[in-house]
Amino acid sequence: MKLLCLLVFVTSLSSLCAFGQSLVGTWQFVSAKETQADGTVVEYTDLDLRSNKIVNNDYFCVVTRNSDGSFRHAILGPYRVEGDLYTEILEYSSNTAWTGSRPVYRYELDGDLWIIRTTGSTREKREEVWRRVTGVGTGVEF
Repeated sequence: MKLLCLLVFVTSLSSLCAFGQSLVGTWQFVSAKETQADGTVVEYTDLDLRSNKIVNNDYFCVVTRNSDGSFRHAILGPYRVEGDLYTEILEYSSNTAWTGSRPVYRYELDGDLWIIRTTGSTREKREEVWRRVTGVGTGVEF
């Protein structure tokens, strides 16, 4: 019986780890759309931003620059995955108003795309699409 319980525990733990592990890697920004509280829709693709998200087993980091190469913002901190929920814990943000926030997203992986959407009753509704970067020398630009 103890062996069976241990086997179930290890199997559950490895499944949970594999689920979160699927996010580990380097991601390149594809698009984002935000519907603000007043109904205004902002298409971040129109802003021609360059952004990369790097995710390891424990932490994530996002660095974004404008189309002219100037720095726009950076965030980093630990993250959590529970089921289809992805939570970023912003330990650092170049926009100090964001530091300490914990945005929660529903996420899905579709091939090499990672799609995240805000959850709950947030004032703004946001959807981001990221593409997995694979291989060496893939042209990732920061």
